Amino acid sequence: MDVQERMNVTSAPPSAPPLTFKDLAMIAWRRKAAAAVAFAVALTVAMVAVQRITPLYEAQASLTVDRSRQAIDFAANPEFGTLDYGLLNIQKEMLLSRPVLERAYQGGLTDNPAYEGLNDPVALLSKRVFVKTNRDSWVIQVSLRDEDRDRAKRGLDALVQGFMARQSERIVDRSRGAVEFLTTQTDESRKGLEEARLREKDFRREKGIQSIDPNQNELAQRLNGMIAQKVELERQIAGASAIVEQLHAAQKVEGPAERVRALLRINEVNANPLVAEQQQQLYAMEGERVQLAERYLEKHPRMLEIEQRLNTKRQQLEDAVGIVVASSEARARTMAIELETLSASIDDQSAKLSTYRADLISLFALGEESLLRLRLFDHLSTRLGEEQVASRLEARPVSLLNPATASNGPVNVQTPLLLLIALVVGSVAALATAMAREALDRRVRGVEQIEELTALPVLGSVPRVDAMLPLGRGGDADKPQEVAEAYRG
Repeated sequence: MDVQERMNVTSAPPSAPPLTFKDLAMIAWRRKAAAAVAFAVALTVAMVAVQRITPLYEAQASLTVDRSRQAIDFAANPEFGTLDYGLLNIQKEMLLSRPVLERAYQGGLTDNPAYEGLNDPVALLSKRVFVKTNRDSWVIQVSLRDEDRDRAKRGLDALVQGFMARQSERIVDRSRGAVEFLTTQTDESRKGLEEARLREKDFRREKGIQSIDPNQNELAQRLNGMIAQKVELERQIAGASAIVEQLHAAQKVEGPAERVRALLRINEVNANPLVAEQQQQLYAMEGERVQLAERYLEKHPRMLEIEQRLNTKRQQLEDAVGIVVASSEARARTMAIELETLSASIDDQSAKLSTYRADLISLFALGEESLLRLRLFDHLSTRLGEEQVASRLEARPVSLLNPATASNGPVNVQTPLLLLIALVVGSVAALATAMAREALDRRVRGVEQIEELTALPVLGSVPRVDAMLPLGRGGDADKPQEVAEAYRG
């Protein structure tokens, strides 16, 4: 079996091992001519590209957010010390806003040929302005790039001045708007307060409200007096009713004399002056009768006269007792009528007091409305005064820390770095070219590559001899000597 057949029946060779730096160096050395040409071309192209870069100068300035104490306390933001990183981002967005960039362009960049012929030169300017913020120091770094060093500084000055002017305009517009708004609201609040006070005054006059104390007003005092009078009248009626019951019970006794004696045992009757006088006169006549009875007989004219007088006096006493009884009954009926009338008056006065207290509740509501409107008016007046004072202050939240300064050299052209990049690009191109040439070359080189491709051991190798003579009949088999030795081995 020859070599070709053995290569056909042999299994596929294993995958090639990864290339090492030594392998790459050997490949580059074998293909040094192509690598050198590729390196030279890549280096030339890189240098030409570097030469075509337009140099840009950079001007830098720094701004700071003012966190110091304000001239007046009410002009300061109470939450300013706790504001987060968003405040710096807002200032950054304001610096990059179109109105500020337009002012910067009009202020110092109109003579730049790079902006000529553009429909929107501000768009190009926005790509040349860079803003960085520092949360720790609250410093804002602003930079602007331009083809001319002085123009870059001039443009950045215009940018900062435009930003400051825009900021002042916003503060003035805000202050003016706040003053106008607060003035309008204060006038409306004053009118509302006057109307509320007028409604309260008219309501008080219409309802006749003199005192706002629901328990110490005229109606309440009058009602309390009536209630006290009713209590006293009820007590008197209870006493009169008890006396009338006693009189009715005494009047039920049979016999005029016993009835009179029963009535006289009642203190109300017995203490009456008229009854007491009649009793004294009756007692005096009875004493006189006892004296006459000791001297005269019952049929004596004097005795008959005294008996007649005693009967008359007893009748007068009975009449006096009847008058007292009738008077007590009449007084009891009169007090009952007075109690009924007084109760009706108390009910009427209670209804008036309830209405009065309901009116007081309405008056309190009107008073609360007036008080709230007064507080609102005072607050708006205070805020209006504060805004009027603050509008006269030049208080800017951001101030210039370092003015614009331009770099001495272009910031986008760094010769050492660009040269290094060109060398790297040339080296990569040279190595890539060598690798490509190596991959496209189908020739087998060396014993190792043969063993790798065939997976067979090498039995021998014949060295290459330049200008070797033909072997055979006309030649010398021992010459050249290295070939002969290779065949013998």
